Amino acid sequence: MRGSNFIILCLIVFFTLAIPTEIRCRQVSVISDVKQSYTQAMESAVDDAMDDIVESDSGDVISLNKQFLLDQFYHTLFINLGCTADTVKQNAIKAYIPIVLLVDTDGFYIYYSDTASGVDGETLIAKNWTDKLTFTYVEENGGRIFNFTLGNVVNVYDPNTNHVFNMDYQDLSKLALFNTDDPDNDCYRSSLLCDGDFDTIRRTTIINALTDSMTYYINQHNRVAKQYGFTYHFSLPYISDDDWARTIDDISMVAIFQGYPYVSDAPQLGYFNLYSIGGARIVKPDYYYIMADLQGTEYYHKKNCNRLSSADSSVWNHPYESPKQCAKKGAYPCPECNP
Repeated sequence: MRGSNFIILCLIVFFTLAIPTEIRCRQVSVISDVKQSYTQAMESAVDDAMDDIVESDSGDVISLNKQFLLDQFYHTLFINLGCTADTVKQNAIKAYIPIVLLVDTDGFYIYYSDTASGVDGETLIAKNWTDKLTFTYVEENGGRIFNFTLGNVVNVYDPNTNHVFNMDYQDLSKLALFNTDDPDNDCYRSSLLCDGDFDTIRRTTIINALTDSMTYYINQHNRVAKQYGFTYHFSLPYISDDDWARTIDDISMVAIFQGYPYVSDAPQLGYFNLYSIGGARIVKPDYYYIMADLQGTEYYHKKNCNRLSSADSSVWNHPYESPKQCAKKGAYPCPECNP
């Protein structure tokens, strides 16, 4: 083979391999840019909704306007995606958001897909909010029903006495009804309240309630979407522990965006599968912690007090919102941090 022919052959092989590689690199770059823009758009939309989520705040009671929140979310999302006047694209984007979750202080709501009949009998996709769903836990011993909140307050129904309680779990644990085993008098010791596992069980219950309900309504979205020719299977994405912690510690919103192709005319390149979480940014009070000194005298401290350096989980798991609460527990103000 002549040298010139060999060079030509090498060039052909090179371009045969290089051109597809270059195309793939460009596609990867395009997909990366598109993913980043949609991720930022979702995060911005959730954050903006959380900024305006509080309709009224009367101190202890916060009322949430779910529809206003949702409208604000979509308004910001469509602005960031450049489709404020494109109702076709807006509806397409909405179809790829199977659920929106709103976590309140004592329960949660899910905005989900359903079907409804139009005026002409045609089946249409409808969107609705669920009623408030609760963070419910049933204790095996005694059958008490606990409805948790995002804090230490818990609502308890005792079927043995038919009594309902709504108060701080630490105060409940001191009642004979909850810390004494006396079946003859319908008293059963509550391991949830008395064994130091309250926060762990509360967090686990909340996360399980959220994941189970989100999975249920995402599967319902699959059934609805299938009627309209969707082949993509929606599912609950993996949510990190840090993000779950954010939903447990504050009023929050979770929006899932899934199944939308990165490039509309080349769906073989893949689909979006992302979620965004935002907190309401409600200002939390300063917390105080009670710890006994070597002589057994209890003092309450600010969070950054040096005397808390040796505190264990039993101290950190029981924060108090005011010096007044601490004083009611019989604790004295720390002379070092002056709470």
